[in-house]
Amino acid sequence: MTAIVLSHATSIPTERLALDLDEATTLTLLACALPDLRPLAAAHRLRTLRIACSRLESLTGLEALALDTLELLFSSIGDVPPLPSVHTLRVFGVPQWDAARARSARCVEEDVVATQALARRAWNEGAALCVGQIPGDSLLVVRPGPRADRRVDYAVQWANALARERALDDGDRILAGGFRDPAAPPDEQRFACAWITGDSDDARRWIAASPHLRDADRAALETLVARFPGELYFRDTDAAIDRFEQRKDPVPAWLRTFRTTVLSSVRNPAPSVFVRLDGFDRTGAMDRTAGGWYELGLLGSRSERRAVERRARLLPIAERPSELDDESTLALSLDEDDRWVYEYSPHWLDRAAPDEPAPTERVCRSIATLWGHVVEIGTPPR
Repeated sequence: MTAIVLSHATSIPTERLALDLDEATTLTLLACALPDLRPLAAAHRLRTLRIACSRLESLTGLEALALDTLELLFSSIGDVPPLPSVHTLRVFGVPQWDAARARSARCVEEDVVATQALARRAWNEGAALCVGQIPGDSLLVVRPGPRADRRVDYAVQWANALARERALDDGDRILAGGFRDPAAPPDEQRFACAWITGDSDDARRWIAASPHLRDADRAALETLVARFPGELYFRDTDAAIDRFEQRKDPVPAWLRTFRTTVLSSVRNPAPSVFVRLDGFDRTGAMDRTAGGWYELGLLGSRSERRAVERRARLLPIAERPSELDDESTLALSLDEDDRWVYEYSPHWLDRAAPDEPAPTERVCRSIATLWGHVVEIGTPPR
């Protein structure tokens, strides 16, 4: 696989890049200002095109490419024609985006409706800024083009200003004018979506192809996919796991393999998703919380509990939502030979003496069978 990054360009130098484009499978256009994409017609092997922090007058030229993945990120696009058929389409922070353009894509990821509305209003107010949010990241405000920069600290204030039902006032415009010196230049990795997306057919193939799953694990995951045939399914990349380990906690090798080859999440790629469980494989530590709503994902330890959970060799993967009365955490063991899912109350763990066994109960034989207990995906009742 050959990857090319072309940054701060106002044209695509096809003569200089002819050999590279002929071999490239992934191309990132970062902080560019281009009239269209017609110079890419010679990129016959290109399968992934990422346009980030850029200004394009038109996407004309896309129709000549046989893409698997197209990403439009924090960019201004003057003319958005009907898009060619692709497997995965990701659109975050594009003010001109219209979801109707995505009908030819099998898997579509885009900003939530409220964020799309903010993006359009920010652009229509004349600020020439892109507002959006890649899953698992902060709300970002980006000035696209060769002088691109991004601001996280303005994002919440900017969003609040746009959400008010009135025109932007002078104070709001000064906020937009704060984009002068590029204090935070665009970073290719910051805008890389570190996951692989599939539909239910893809998920079934991932499950069938895995040599590491036991029969019970495979059956549980097939049950999950059968329950939610219209959802998007996700796998992590190794880069995503690496970043998690640098930022939070170690990940057992078997869990890395599971999340990168079989399943990391459903509906939301990162960092977590709210699910309702119909129970566990066996009775939990607290009968009253057997099943119910959980925030499920690669959560890791909170800073205030990291020492005690590390001592117990636990990696949290699910928690009861904070607005619910019952406190229950689900975790995996950091021991490579232990695949059980454990339940405990954080308060019990805090009160346990250092020389005592952790007060936990085994509730599911694996993370795969835990996924098999998911019967609803969405927002827990308040």
